[in-house]
Amino acid sequence: MRRTIFFLCWLMASVTMAQQATVREITQSIKTYPFGDPNPVAEPSRSIYPYFRFDGFSAKGVDQEWKVVELENPY
Repeated sequence: MRRTIFFLCWLMASVTMAQQATVREITQSIKTYPFGDPNPVAEPSRSIYPYFRFDGFSAKGVDQEWKVVELENPY
């Protein structure tokens, strides 16, 4: 019985002393470099067949809207 009471007191104390964290979901504009054009002919010898392979990226970045989840605490 004593252990149970001690455990409950410890649990309540640890919960009340826990640090507060905030979570936000925002939309942010980030410069993104899109994939280059894929090879239009899928190669059956590749392990990713029947999917196309993207070998490169665009050299020019574009601003794109992304959903960002931000977790913030005192540390």
